[in-house]
Amino acid sequence: MEITAKTLPTFIIGNPISHSKSPVFQNAAFNHCNINSVYLAINIEKNDFEAVIAGLKKINIFGMNITIPYKVDILKYVDELSEDAKLIGAVNTIEVLNGNWVGHNTDWYGVYKTLELNKLSPSQDCLIIGAGGATNGVIYGLQQYGVKNIAITNRTKDKAELIKDQFNIDLIDFEEYKSKIKNYSLIINTTSIDFNKLVDSFLEDKTYFDLKYYSGKIDMPNYIDGKIMLLYQGAKAFEIWTKQEAPIEIMQKAMEG
Repeated sequence: MEITAKTLPTFIIGNPISHSKSPVFQNAAFNHCNINSVYLAINIEKNDFEAVIAGLKKINIFGMNITIPYKVDILKYVDELSEDAKLIGAVNTIEVLNGNWVGHNTDWYGVYKTLELNKLSPSQDCLIIGAGGATNGVIYGLQQYGVKNIAITNRTKDKAELIKDQFNIDLIDFEEYKSKIKNYSLIINTTSIDFNKLVDSFLEDKTYFDLKYYSGKIDMPNYIDGKIMLLYQGAKAFEIWTKQEAPIEIMQKAMEG
């Protein structure tokens, strides 16, 4: 699609951001559906976050995604929150509605679709490693899917305790989780650390879900990377912005191309 003076930008902001596949598949979706927007990535340093957001609020934008590490920081800059975002306590999608920024969370939907498409049972006992901004959406997605037994562990215990209380889940001390991992059938990594540095070994009777996404196949039993989550959280964001059904096949082809 040709970019003109009427083309509105859609942004994804975070740090780091250069690895993101979102611009590739969102621009493919915009082009396919004749949406006059271009999707751009902005890397923002922590000290510049407030100034950049203030600048973005002064221009016309079509929408925005927020990724690590700003999904909680963005809360004080939105004018409204969707019900999901209120319950989750983190925002990864901004809808512009009559000039106001409405915060949404679509991460949970990406998690839900990952579980559904991999045909995982809701009766899983789940351990989450990490307590960053994406973790809240992960837990909400698990609970919407019907997973009852969820525990969290994190190096910084205070952050994990807040999430434990918010979602009424269990807390395991970080120093003890490796000895208790045998009690869980679904292990989810929400950190930036590689899975093989978080577990001593990979067992065939467990499923390992890593929010990070990689090119190629990871050679370990029952491993799920973050591609499905990325695709479907992005598709839900597209639908929020455009009020159209997301062209999933077009987006997936672009992401994998």
